Amino acid sequence: MRDGGNHRQLHINPATSPSYVEQVAFRMGCSYTVSCDLNNATRVFDSWLEYQVDYSKPLLPGDPSVAGGNGSWKLIRNWGASVPANYHMFIGGIASVATVSGHTFAWVNCPTGGQRDLVELPATGGAVRFTGITSVSVGIPQWTAADIYENGDLRYNVVAGSVQTIYKKAFTGIDGNNNPIWGAATVIGTTTAAEVDPYGATIVGDIRFPITSTGIIASFNGRSVNVNSPDKNPANWRHLGGLPVGGTQFRWKASPGLAIPYGSTPDGIGSYHDSTDQNVDISVWATGRNIIYGYNGNSNFGANQNMHFLDNGLFVGQFGVALSQTIFRKTWNRTSSCIPPGISSNMLTMGVVQNNGITYMYQMDEGYHSGIHRWRVVGDNAIQEASASGAQGSTLTLTTPAPAFPTGLAATSANASVALT
Repeated sequence: MRDGGNHRQLHINPATSPSYVEQVAFRMGCSYTVSCDLNNATRVFDSWLEYQVDYSKPLLPGDPSVAGGNGSWKLIRNWGASVPANYHMFIGGIASVATVSGHTFAWVNCPTGGQRDLVELPATGGAVRFTGITSVSVGIPQWTAADIYENGDLRYNVVAGSVQTIYKKAFTGIDGNNNPIWGAATVIGTTTAAEVDPYGATIVGDIRFPITSTGIIASFNGRSVNVNSPDKNPANWRHLGGLPVGGTQFRWKASPGLAIPYGSTPDGIGSYHDSTDQNVDISVWATGRNIIYGYNGNSNFGANQNMHFLDNGLFVGQFGVALSQTIFRKTWNRTSSCIPPGISSNMLTMGVVQNNGITYMYQMDEGYHSGIHRWRVVGDNAIQEASASGAQGSTLTLTTPAPAFPTGLAATSANASVALT
């Protein structure tokens, strides 16, 4: 049985007294909006649906809520049941969410366009509470995405001429109407904003300015070389940059553009797939010293690629399951229903959270699996850097710091787990 309102298929036993058997969470259509509560990683949202995730249990095939299931996730609320019909729209739902001072606030896309509405998701469930606050009413320019950060702050940029100014509105508390209070906008950084610079810009994703544990603001330019670009040489472009809080210039610029032929994936060394005819960007996130941005790619074979850097500009790795010519043709010609796990396309939104010190990334999927994908980033809290200094042209010997993690471990593997001794 189709349950379109909750984006699932229900298996009902058609006996004399019909009874529920199990469910398959599957969006009848496209999944465009995914988000996570930045202060409670167990709360994951797909549009208006809220799932509760138990990270202590592995994801397994089948319905986790029935006999034999392990309870790794469950649908607990459909917030969309209480919002006006015009909020059920393309890229609608809960776009950015965090629980601060005992209140869960979320930005949702407004049907009038160019701004977001702030809502509260009551702890007791029930109806979404519209606060009457919009992103424009708190001073964020129209057509600039409003995101709430872990500490409740708002951050956004204004680009004037060739200068980017990054602002913060600090969260200061809750007023008598149970709405958040934000202070006046203050400047937390300025940079150049030439077309080829990694200033905050986007095609389809949110413009975000996460701050790492060492005080580096990540700035991501998701735009790409196009027919109107004054500089059409991708090698001159840099798409990711870092500047210290309060800084007036980029400390480093990374992720150079690269003209990768259609049908090829990014090169695996941090280059940005500059394309003139595809949605390319998603958004940038940070946990600890780690910075991750997502590459959309739409139906190109660079789709579903994610780039991992440290906050000094060092490239760590590229991950994701890329399309292939064979899979692409079989899928869209309907000659095969076998789509490998992890493949998604036209990912417009993503979210990165930590649970017990482990980083998880969620991303949506327009049409291959039509649901939420989860990635676990392993070992990002144990990265060690080898370094050396010396005159240019001289021979350098890298010095590696002592490991900050246990050594001499033995691992015994089991089903979806491993035991260390």
